[in-house]
Amino acid sequence: MKMKMFIGGLVAGCALSMLMAMAIMPNQDPADMDKMMQEVMEKYMAPSDEHAELAKRVGEWNTDLTMWNYPGAAPETMGGSCRYSMIMDGRYLFVEYKSEYMGMPFEGAGLTGYDRIKNQYQNLWVDNMGTSMAISEGTRKGDTITFTGDMPNPMMGNYVKSRSTEQTIDDDTFVMKMYMPGPDGEEFKSMEITYTRIVD
Repeated sequence: MKMKMFIGGLVAGCALSMLMAMAIMPNQDPADMDKMMQEVMEKYMAPSDEHAELAKRVGEWNTDLTMWNYPGAAPETMGGSCRYSMIMDGRYLFVEYKSEYMGMPFEGAGLTGYDRIKNQYQNLWVDNMGTSMAISEGTRKGDTITFTGDMPNPMMGNYVKSRSTEQTIDDDTFVMKMYMPGPDGEEFKSMEITYTRIVD
């Protein structure tokens, strides 16, 4: 049912866009408009170079995580592993993460894509330590993608602004760093994870 509603909404959106375009260009031949709409949709649907870059992460990885709960806190470390795969015919990068935190199993899942309308990366993260979705958007500069968004703060019962970077070191290594505001409002590094590809 939800899929039918989504497809119906997409078709309706395309039809509305076409009507608006015809209003702007009233003398345009409808056949040309159909062709233009098809070309636009084909471009929008097609995975881009950015998706090809994301696909380079497909595979199994070990993780080394260091976490700081507040500025100046002693670091906590833990290992883990994750598996990356491309879904939806190469349009989204899906990750499943497993580790252990405070003697309890920790599981997380994430989705990263590239929005060809916004020309931005988008990221969604969920895990079994909460009931919130962390959503962020980002841009690439050189070997680093910088994401900004909101993350849950259970202690305060609200959301806080967050920033994270993902830097590619080489084909088999990348580093993620997360920053969030401390008690004084100043940003501090709360997490750093080094990902190392598992090579058979």
